Amino acid sequence: MLDTLLQGARAGRDHRLGAGSLHLMLSYAQEYGISPATCLSGTGLTRDIAVDPEAVIEPEQELAVIASLVDHLGVPFQNGFNLGLRYHLTAFGPWGLGLMSSASANDAMIRAVRYLGATYTFIRCRLRFSPAGPRLELTVNHLPVGLREFIVARDLGSMLAIHNDLLPGQPLGVSRIALELPRCSGMEWVEEQLGVSIETGQSHSEIVINPRILTQALRWGNEVTARQCENDCEQLLDRRALTACPVRQAQMLLRDSDLPLPGPEALARRLNISERHLRRRLNQAGTGWRQLVEEVLEHRARNKLATGRYSVQEVALQLGYSETASFSHAFKRWTGLSPVRFLGQVQPFDPET
Repeated sequence: MLDTLLQGARAGRDHRLGAGSLHLMLSYAQEYGISPATCLSGTGLTRDIAVDPEAVIEPEQELAVIASLVDHLGVPFQNGFNLGLRYHLTAFGPWGLGLMSSASANDAMIRAVRYLGATYTFIRCRLRFSPAGPRLELTVNHLPVGLREFIVARDLGSMLAIHNDLLPGQPLGVSRIALELPRCSGMEWVEEQLGVSIETGQSHSEIVINPRILTQALRWGNEVTARQCENDCEQLLDRRALTACPVRQAQMLLRDSDLPLPGPEALARRLNISERHLRRRLNQAGTGWRQLVEEVLEHRARNKLATGRYSVQEVALQLGYSETASFSHAFKRWTGLSPVRFLGQVQPFDPET
């Protein structure tokens, strides 16, 4: 029955997980009198794995432990959120350190979404900028129905814990939380902790960020460390990939080159797949060709500007923009900051030195 419940849920993740989340879940369960043996029953995992920094577990195994918690604890939304409050930045390895080392809250937000696969979430997330503020578009309908409340609430709890780590003493910088979930037990308590009402039964799920919070500098900002953490996250994602993912391969191929971006047909040939297959995999990953190109352009632009060796005009030309104004507009759409403001937040860092 559990296999049926979890079937297909792996689609929410393209990567295996570290054991840090397992350790937190077992500790939480023990406080409620649930033994590790009970939580791990039928998963193929042992208690030792939870404290092994090199261990990785399959998405289905993490979900099986979540299913055990839901079964034994009840009130999944409240317990999921309460557990999520323990997922501080230190629980996430290089991803967490990368956020801590970011120059600003805006920089941390972008970095968080870009390397989300290095965390423990099963929710798909896409960052969009709108007049109301940056929106995190969430996809949750692929999650097992019986575990959906717990998983969503766990991520909300972790979001609050991370916010408090980065900006202690400040209210959560979120203006709207909309979920496709129905109203459920424990949600009112969660709203009190967040300080934000949760709109339920919506046609889509999203979190709207208050743009005023994004300009705040972070106290441990260090561009060199942040970029090293990005490299570490890249390597971690490569090691934990469940399969050779064409989308991931395409991102790495295009990011690591200064050559003009190829079209989808040419890129597909370089990956030894058909253009149709490439577009289908992009769609399955919640993105598209245009989004892939813009993500790569943003990556190249941020890297070039961060070196301090190029002016905004030079970066615009190198990326193929005939007008600096067009590049500046695109950069602000990608990051929420103008290129000039971005330059003011980073210390020059040259990866070649």
